Amino acid sequence: MSAAPNGTARWTLWVTVVATVGAGITGIVTYTNQIAALSSANESLDQRFKGLEKRLDEESSANSKTRSQVIALRTALSEIETQFCAEDTVRNLMHANDLKFTAILWEKSMGSKMPTDNAYYPQICNRDRRE
Repeated sequence: MSAAPNGTARWTLWVTVVATVGAGITGIVTYTNQIAALSSANESLDQRFKGLEKRLDEESSANSKTRSQVIALRTALSEIETQFCAEDTVRNLMHANDLKFTAILWEKSMGSKMPTDNAYYPQICNRDRRE
C-alpha cells in the first residue's frame, strides 16, 4: 500500500468516518420521526376507537329504549284489540236483538214472517276464532 501524497489518505478516512456517522445520525433521526408519526397515528386511532365505543354504547342504549317502547306499544295495542272484540260482540248481540224484535213486530203487523236470513254480523276483531 502506497502512501497518498499530501495527507489524502487521512482526509479520505475522515470524510468516510464523518459520512458514515452522518448517515447513521440521519437514519436514527428518520427512524425516530417514523416512530413519532406511528405513535401519533396510534393515539389518533385510540381516540377514534374510544369515540366509536361511546357511540356504540349510546346506540345500544337508544336501541333498548326503542325495544321497551315497542313492547309497551304492543301491550297497549293488545288491550285495544281486546276492547274492540268485546265491543264488537256486544254490538252484534244488540243488533241481533233489535232484528228479533223488529221481526216479531213485522209478523204481528204484516201477518207474514220478516226475512232475517240476510242479517250480517261483522266481526272487526282480528283474533282467531277458536271458541
